[in-house]
Amino acid sequence: MRWVRCHHAAEFVAKAADFLERNEAENNLMLGLALAITADPDYTALPPFMSVAQHGRTTAAAVFQAPPRPLIVTRLARGDLSVLVQHLRKEKVKLSGLVGPIETAAALAELWTEATGAPYVVEMRQRIYQLTKVLAKPEAPGRLRPAEPREIDYLIEWFIDFDRAAGGRRDSNTAEQLVRKHVGRGALFVWENGEPVSMAAFAGPTPHGVRVNLVYTPPAQRCRGYASATVATLSQRLLDSGRRFCFLYTDAASPTPNRIYQRIGYTPVCDSVAILFGETS
Repeated sequence: MRWVRCHHAAEFVAKAADFLERNEAENNLMLGLALAITADPDYTALPPFMSVAQHGRTTAAAVFQAPPRPLIVTRLARGDLSVLVQHLRKEKVKLSGLVGPIETAAALAELWTEATGAPYVVEMRQRIYQLTKVLAKPEAPGRLRPAEPREIDYLIEWFIDFDRAAGGRRDSNTAEQLVRKHVGRGALFVWENGEPVSMAAFAGPTPHGVRVNLVYTPPAQRCRGYASATVATLSQRLLDSGRRFCFLYTDAASPTPNRIYQRIGYTPVCDSVAILFGETS
């Protein structure tokens, strides 16, 4: 196995897309980012780092980083990880963290710490779900509709609360940019019952699917079924638009949302982990 760096997103997609699509749900984050940057080179402020592992001309693994985001890694045998560490160090890649299948990411974090001295912590253990059919549409008063520009101010507050609950560290300027981008392209939705009471969005379209994210209900409106209705209705809308399936990430340690999403029709695909690296001493 040898690692080959790709200097353009289109080159990465050409070499890795077929491999990633074999497990499209598991690899949706990497594949969605690569396709977004291929379509819009200014999608990220800094150039991404992209490499594929090849046996001959066959791609067997891939890594992708859009700085300052963590490095996304596909499933990889533990015995092959030391070669990846050597490749990353040779390319002078700076790792703020890792995201990937739990066995691969955890083993890679250990090897990276051994090689660099950078300590790491597990930020969150996540579960990736896939839905092909909405099985239940929870009853809740109100309706789903696209968010409107006039609502951006409080949606930014909702986004910041969502981000903090998920362990994120985005500042208000970044939050505003992301919310405006989602609203501008019609990807952010609210559940309205007299007033907006919940939100969800979609992002990272892949060849056959799309990820549902930013699911948030303010504390005063919780336990009324709004989030369940929002996710179920948005998922159905995305399927009706031609997507074969929807993806969704959850905190694997939170039983309630995991139960709710499975009731709607989401089925577990695999567990992923988000890891953060500290500074070397």
